[in-house]
Amino acid sequence: MTVSDITVSDLIKVYKRGKLEVIALRGLDATFPAGKVTWVRGPSGCGKTTLLNLVGGLDRPTAGSILVDDANLAHLADKELVAYRRDKVGFVFQFFNLVPVLTAAENVELPMRVAGVVGATRDARVQELLAAVGVEKRARQRPDELSGGEQQRVAIAVALANDPTIVLADEPTGELDSENATLVLDLLRTVSRDRGKTVLLVSHDPHASQIADVTVDMADGRIVSS
Repeated sequence: MTVSDITVSDLIKVYKRGKLEVIALRGLDATFPAGKVTWVRGPSGCGKTTLLNLVGGLDRPTAGSILVDDANLAHLADKELVAYRRDKVGFVFQFFNLVPVLTAAENVELPMRVAGVVGATRDARVQELLAAVGVEKRARQRPDELSGGEQQRVAIAVALANDPTIVLADEPTGELDSENATLVLDLLRTVSRDRGKTVLLVSHDPHASQIADVTVDMADGRIVSS
């Protein structure tokens, strides 16, 4: 499965909070190259997470376009956005977002169950992904029995479960010590270079500079340099 560049044009996002309007994105224009790691950096509140949420189909823009494989996400119906998130996007969050009552293997299996992947294929892929992120020996442990670094590696395996073309990582090292943070970022680089994934990484971790193919700076809801 291949993906074209992700192109956002004149992207605007306004949140309404009571009588107030908060402008998170102000006519943002950017192209994120396919199969590369793009590091999106900038001060807190500049719109980085909003950008990831829009590219991931978790939210809709107030105005503008988001082109992925010639489809404008802004024009997709709700069911089409659900399919897009399920089939084309993997999410990695700061706080892992693992289901606490499931084992590591069951967490990785869950997205495939939702997608209707048959049992034998699911089992083989769970083993493959846990091995790829180096936690195959922890397959039967639940999240509270894993270290923070192990949980984040399982979370990356979950993100890859349905073989998405796009991986969106929002501060994936924010809860990790420096050693585990480096391991997780190196793993995201491997995901891109060895598996051909387009990775958008939001991070304050300076090690991101060593894995990024492209660096984009944001401020006040706009791209200010790349």
